Amino acid sequence: MRKSTAIALLLAPLLFGWLAESPRAGGNPPEAEYDADSWKTMIAESCKAFFDGCNQCRRGEDASTGLCTLKACAIYQKPRCLDQPITEGSMGGPPFSGRLVRFSCGDGASLRVYYEQYVSGDQLVALAEDEIMLVDEQTHTAHRLLRQRAASGAKYAGGALEFWEHGGEAMLRQDGQRLYGTCKVSG
Repeated sequence: MRKSTAIALLLAPLLFGWLAESPRAGGNPPEAEYDADSWKTMIAESCKAFFDGCNQCRRGEDASTGLCTLKACAIYQKPRCLDQPITEGSMGGPPFSGRLVRFSCGDGASLRVYYEQYVSGDQLVALAEDEIMLVDEQTHTAHRLLRQRAASGAKYAGGALEFWEHGGEAMLRQDGQRLYGTCKVSG
């Protein structure tokens, strides 16, 4: 019995080493691993807004620090700069078959409004007939809004936000105060 125990102890490291190097279930090779600090070497110092692999961030006064949302992630994704808007399909994600309307506002703000489907990176969200996904490109946030009754045009609301559009023009309010006004459909 001592001999079999000794053999098992000798073979155990080989077996565990093989398991650690073997592909994941389904035959897929392991993907690149990222962590909370990966952005520090992958994001250019000139980038002001970025995704650190888990959270939306803004570069701090010291280029090596980021002011980020506080979402906890067990697995980090690849960090990327958010200074330039991501276009549908550019991240190799699912095909987008919904409708997207872009708005440019008089104060320099930009909004995107998704109908039927919302796509961001590798995520695809089906939207109901009475809802939209509004993306504020200044804050890099997305908000699901539900259609409300309106005397004219289309009005959507959710939480503190209210989006109203009529005849190619739109306005966004937060807590009843105008956040962005004089927004027009842009290319």
